[in-house]
Amino acid sequence: MVDIVAVKDKIVVEITPKDNVTEGGIIVPDSAGSVTPQNSGEVISVGKDVETIEVGDVALFHERGGMDIMLGKLVLKVLKYDEVYAVLKPEEGDDSNG
Repeated sequence: MVDIVAVKDKIVVEITPKDNVTEGGIIVPDSAGSVTPQNSGEVISVGKDVETIEVGDVALFHERGGMDIMLGKLVLKVLKYDEVYAVLKPEEGDDSNG
């Protein structure tokens, strides 16, 4: 596997797949046209000019922002720092990521 390293003010995230199943178990097809412009992903690399976002955070961003990259079967998105709207930080002592 190749390591990907973000440069300058860029952030690389592994896109979290969207769940097309409702809480009641109904499968919603892509053609249903549901509006969910936000996307999220786990930060896997941060450029040297990024100060407040760290590897392991979950970044929230607009689905049309950044640039999509396929690295093998992995779907990644490279975003500028200012394209990230919010970040979910893992809680202290939360070991669910590993």
